[in-house]
Amino acid sequence: MNLKRLLTPLILGSALLLQGCTPDEIEITVYSSDIETASKGEAVEVPATVRFSMVGKDERGALQQASELARRWLPAESKIEVTKAQFGDKLIVETKVPLVPAAKAQQLIQSQRPLIYLEVDGGQATLRRTQHLEVLNRELRNINMMLGATLPARSTVIALVGDRPPRAQAVEATAVFVNDKAVLHLKEPVVNRRTINIRFSGQDGSVYKDFERIPPSFRLITN
Repeated sequence: MNLKRLLTPLILGSALLLQGCTPDEIEITVYSSDIETASKGEAVEVPATVRFSMVGKDERGALQQASELARRWLPAESKIEVTKAQFGDKLIVETKVPLVPAAKAQQLIQSQRPLIYLEVDGGQATLRRTQHLEVLNRELRNINMMLGATLPARSTVIALVGDRPPRAQAVEATAVFVNDKAVLHLKEPVVNRRTINIRFSGQDGSVYKDFERIPPSFRLITN
C-alpha cells in the first residue's frame, strides 16, 4: 500500500477545512480619540471588515445561508456580500464592533451580544471574542463543516487614525507588521490625519496564533 498516496487526500482535506473556518482578515479602524473616549468610561462603535474565503465552488449556496444566519448576530446596518474569486467564493462582512472600557465589558456582552470587541484598559486595547461567537460557529457548522469564524484570523489589521492635534501621542505593539515590514517592538508617533496599519499575523510561527493566551493588542500613549 502506498501510504503517501493514502494520506495526501486526508492532509489536503484537513487543510481546506481549516482554511474555511478561519477568517482571512479582520480589519478594524480606530481613531485615537476612540481610545481616549473608552479610557474615560464610554463605549463606542468602530467600523470593521471581515473577509472569508471558501476553496472551490459554493454550489449548494452555503455562503448565502451563512450570510443570512450571521445577520442575526450583527448590527442592523451591517453589509454582507458574497463575491466570486479566482479559486472559490469570498464572503465580505462590513460591520461595527464595540470599543468598550474593561469595567463595562461583561455588561455590554450580555446586552448587545457582540461576537468580538475591543477591550480598553487605560490606553491598552485588546481584541476579545465572546461566547456568542462560539454559538455562531456551531450554527455555521450545521450548514457546512467548512464554515466558521474561528479566531485568530490569518491577519488582523488595526488601522489607527490620528485625530487629536496637537497632542503628542504614540502607539506601541509587539511582534507586528507595519507596511509589510516586521517590527518586534513598535513605538511610532501618532500623527494627525495619518493612518498606521498594524498587522497581527495569526498563522503558524506567530505568537498571536494562540488567540486565547495572546490576542492582538496595542497601546496608545498620550503625553
